[in-house]
Amino acid sequence: MDDNNDREISYNEFAKAMKDFGLGLTDEETRLLFQEFDVDRSGQISIDEFIRGIRGEMNGFRKNLVLTCFKILDKNGDGTLQV
Repeated sequence: MDDNNDREISYNEFAKAMKDFGLGLTDEETRLLFQEFDVDRSGQISIDEFIRGIRGEMNGFRKNLVLTCFKILDKNGDGTLQV
C-alpha cells in the first residue's frame, strides 16, 4: 500500500489499494474511509494511525499491561528506556 516506502499512506496510495483489493468502494466511500484513518488530518495515514484504525483504541487491560511492562524496563524510573 505504501508505494513510495515513506512509511505513510497518501490518499492516492490508499485509493489505489482499495481498488487493488477489489473492495468496490465509491470515490466518496474511499475518501470517507481515508478521513477516518487520518486522525490528525495531515493528508497522510501514519503507521500509528493505520494500526489504531485497524485494531482500535487500547482498552484498559492493554494500557495497564503496557504500563506495567514499561515500569519494569525503566530501570532508573526516569520515564525513558535505555537501549
